[in-house]
Amino acid sequence: MQSNLTQKNYFLAVSLILVFFVFSIYFLNREPAEVGQVIGSETFLNDKGEIVVKYAFVSGSMDIAVSDNVVESAKEKEIEVIAEDLEARTSSSRTFVTNDPNIKISEFLSGPNYYEDDLGYWWQAEYAYTTPEQFALLPKSPEYARLTDTSHFAFIKKAFATTSTFYPDPDPETSSVDGDIQRSVVAGGTWADIRDGAGTSAAAGSGTMATRVDTDADANEYDIIERMFILFNTPAIPDTDTISSATLSIFGNTKTDSFGGGVDIVSSSPASNTALAATDYNSIGSVALATRKTIASISNTAYNDFALNASGLANISKTDVSKFGARISWDFDNTPPTWSADVQDRFVGLSAENPGTTSDPKLVVVHSTPPPSTGSVWNREVIFNREVIFQ
Repeated sequence: MQSNLTQKNYFLAVSLILVFFVFSIYFLNREPAEVGQVIGSETFLNDKGEIVVKYAFVSGSMDIAVSDNVVESAKEKEIEVIAEDLEARTSSSRTFVTNDPNIKISEFLSGPNYYEDDLGYWWQAEYAYTTPEQFALLPKSPEYARLTDTSHFAFIKKAFATTSTFYPDPDPETSSVDGDIQRSVVAGGTWADIRDGAGTSAAAGSGTMATRVDTDADANEYDIIERMFILFNTPAIPDTDTISSATLSIFGNTKTDSFGGGVDIVSSSPASNTALAATDYNSIGSVALATRKTIASISNTAYNDFALNASGLANISKTDVSKFGARISWDFDNTPPTWSADVQDRFVGLSAENPGTTSDPKLVVVHSTPPPSTGSVWNREVIFNREVIFQ
């Protein structure tokens, strides 16, 4: 019972804050419109498959003269137009009272052609087409800016965002895998050979996974480079959601820091989503998807969290498996550490084969339904066909 009350109080508090901000943004910052400002828009593909923005803008003061169409229609009914009923005006219609108290004339235009700004002033609206790049440079009316600028509500969006956590499958894998692949040369080899040659073995079920570089006993030769592959099945994220942040975490097991290196998170692309093979050794990314962690700073008894950068967020799939990996920094930089006989830089993490998920690699994604990308969306062409209705 106490838990339910706490939850209700939380949502009540958030709702009150939301109401306050809406009030302050929409009512305490009222401004008039100006000629040239955008007041509505719509984005679509044209016949050539190009993205085009159709937008409405303030073209000038509203023409309040009675149209010839209304005057002629009144004459046909043998009545006279007296004045406009301003309270009945809308973005696409005007209504006039006549000398007959029982008859009003309403004129409807095809699509919104009038615009009322924050201070109650009416303006004439017109339409144009442009590219998204040019549209971004156009001045926007205060109302349109409020509708499209959601930065004021960032903390509210965060409060209502969804946090989804994903883990690789343990053996037997059904949708995703984690493990490591290495190139090992018993007699030692050059840096180029050990880094860029073909993989020699893969492991996906041992309970641990590693990334490392080992030196050989012979001068300037290397024995092993090992790379982690970590996949997550992420189609549960709705296609239309916006991903605002994500963190990839690896639970530490052991480490060796002979050269002062680090660990980089990258993408990967093994041939299978559910198995690793030696031939996948070079299907590893070369762009950092998070800030590098030094081996010295890595924990052996807790999760090591890598907050994904923009490239990392882009690597998350909403329709398929999101494929990540980890490389020792020397491998990532393609810079061999200063050679010393039979030593290594190595980070070993726990894999999904351990019982439960308390130490499994995990990808925590924060996502939410995006706000509308435009303000008032007007789909109809401005052709100024006028329809007169007697009421």
